[in-house]
Amino acid sequence: MAPQAWASEDNPDPAKIEAFKKEIMKSVDYWEKDTPDQFKPDSIYYFAESQISPRLTAGNWPEYWGDPSYQYTDEEKSRLKMFMETSRIASETYRKEMPGRKLLIGWGDPGLPVPLLRAGFPKNLIDGAGLDVPNFERLPEMQLADNAVQRLYEVKKEFEKAGMPDPYLQYCEGTFVPTEPGSCTWREQMDIYNRWTLISMGYGVKRFYAGWFAFDCGNYYGAEHYGGCGIQRRIPYCDPKPAYAAFATMTDKLNEANFDGWLKTGSLTTYCQRFKHATRGNIYTLWNIRGKRPVTLTLAADATVKVTDAMNNTKELPSKNKQVTIMTDPSVIYVTGVEIVSAAVGTPDNSDEKPANSAKVIADLGDGSWKFTSHREEYYEKNHWGLYPAMGKFSATVVKDPEHGQVLASKLEKQDRTRELMPWYNTLTPAKPVTLPYAPSHIGLWVKGNSDWGRVIYVLRDAKGERWTSIGTKDDYNCNDPHAWSSFNFDGWRYLRFELPGHLGYDNFRKAGTTWWRADDGDKIVDLPLKLEEIIVEQRSHIIYVNDVQPVASDTVQLGKLTVEYATPADATEEAVRQSKLRMPLPTQIPNLPNPIADMTRDGVGAPAKAITLKAPEHYYDGTRMLVNFDTVPAAKTYYLWVGAYPDGRGAVNLVPAGVKSGDLVYGLRPGVKLYYWLLYTDANGKMSKPSPVHEEVTVDNFKEK
Repeated sequence: MAPQAWASEDNPDPAKIEAFKKEIMKSVDYWEKDTPDQFKPDSIYYFAESQISPRLTAGNWPEYWGDPSYQYTDEEKSRLKMFMETSRIASETYRKEMPGRKLLIGWGDPGLPVPLLRAGFPKNLIDGAGLDVPNFERLPEMQLADNAVQRLYEVKKEFEKAGMPDPYLQYCEGTFVPTEPGSCTWREQMDIYNRWTLISMGYGVKRFYAGWFAFDCGNYYGAEHYGGCGIQRRIPYCDPKPAYAAFATMTDKLNEANFDGWLKTGSLTTYCQRFKHATRGNIYTLWNIRGKRPVTLTLAADATVKVTDAMNNTKELPSKNKQVTIMTDPSVIYVTGVEIVSAAVGTPDNSDEKPANSAKVIADLGDGSWKFTSHREEYYEKNHWGLYPAMGKFSATVVKDPEHGQVLASKLEKQDRTRELMPWYNTLTPAKPVTLPYAPSHIGLWVKGNSDWGRVIYVLRDAKGERWTSIGTKDDYNCNDPHAWSSFNFDGWRYLRFELPGHLGYDNFRKAGTTWWRADDGDKIVDLPLKLEEIIVEQRSHIIYVNDVQPVASDTVQLGKLTVEYATPADATEEAVRQSKLRMPLPTQIPNLPNPIADMTRDGVGAPAKAITLKAPEHYYDGTRMLVNFDTVPAAKTYYLWVGAYPDGRGAVNLVPAGVKSGDLVYGLRPGVKLYYWLLYTDANGKMSKPSPVHEEVTVDNFKEK
């Protein structure tokens, strides 16, 4: 069911309302006519991956970190009314005709129902939401950002405020955890799928009609970020990945068990959840986000503790003095057969990450030359409508660490206000910019974290003055460190490695690491050598842990030596810099392309058509397809939409040779590129008109489900 444009009108046509009611019931009858009663669904979803606006549907809500509420634009007000009225009419119809069905507003982003609930949507006309959280490489514990699973915290709270403490939440799509080269390893896929399920169950989700997909895809879909998410490889191979066995283990342990709370462990990145089964009693799930960490469990009574790993291998450990110690890591383990009274972490082991053999130290943040300069970076603050960092008070002191010697202690000082669920930041600046020699592939930093989900953000300047910042492209999805490589999601000392941007010489082929960087003040091509101008340090006072807000344990992190790494020995030479500066010769003349627009301007018969407008569709609004609207001409029989890359019409093509009607969805466009549009028509005699005035537009990709 799509939102109805007429629903935004003050007095919609009653005939349209009645036609809509008949249409949605006809649709249900069509899809269910051959379905036996026992297999008919018990729920109805509204709106296929639609949005009111990016920030109101897929963003986060400022009240959760103490900022002023959004002021809706006129467009947002109109679209909210459209969704409200479409939903109200549909719900009243379904409640009357199909009273037993659960009505779920949204097949898409979990945030879609939030503006409706805030606007007073009747709680008797909604039961919950259909969830689609693509997630991809993100850790399920990641804090509020685009596509983060923890946005379920806001969604659940908004239902509670509306008088619905236990909304019906179920996954209809997502999560997708790909394993193609450049995404997740097979073990990372297993761990993310496992922990995504557990975190979601903490928010009351009991049905997962998506996720844990059976196979990788074999066609074009298998070559992109969705299609490689299977827990088995593609047909005909069908060999299982580790997630296949982990899915069986989770089913064995947690089927028909309900989330029953969580235990404090002493660390906000080590987890111990409790589930309860009617006959099998308590089941506990434990994991540690990064590295390894022992956890000592205190039991209600001495017993033999059964510890089962993700492959369903079980070890039996006898307790002593009502205690037993187990080792946790990013893979979920299950503890059964006992009642756990408390859990306490031991010393973390982060030895799984260390500098590569090629690493070279380029700076020491503990040498006393680095200072917090409170340089406000507005471009960074406004980089994405789902993330809102704010300048805060920080202090830097040099302290001595037994492992790393002189290090910089970054302290988040007491602020003038509480800001729970978004980060504070400040700019850590060296005495002079630090050169990254030659053509490095990664930058690395030793950090002593405190599980506060802060992070480091690097601000670089290339040889031509272009700025590169490790926050991804403005307002885009899946590029602001979705892997959390730069995050403080651990305790103790850990080496954080982050991919650098870069291009090959001659044809400027973009290296994969460039994905994670925003470019400003230049041509978006890295010109070596790079220099580090500052490090933006984020720290937090509170985070979402499992399903609740918790204060962090410490206001201080420590920063040590900074390194660069090289993919090959040749990259650590001047020759690599020389080759990167080679450029393909550019054309010396404007391409001699045919100009059909000029030809039809000269030869066309009849008055030109009127202005064109483009509008994004309600689904798959990625800028490659748009709704085209125009005023009709009485003499016209068939309309044609021509599109080109040059304003004078050179190289323009007829986008829909069969003809186009006002309101049609047209395909084949390219977001982020200025294109030029002309409307023409043929009359009853087949004569072509003159072109309409040129319409220029840059379409925008706002579709996060990719």
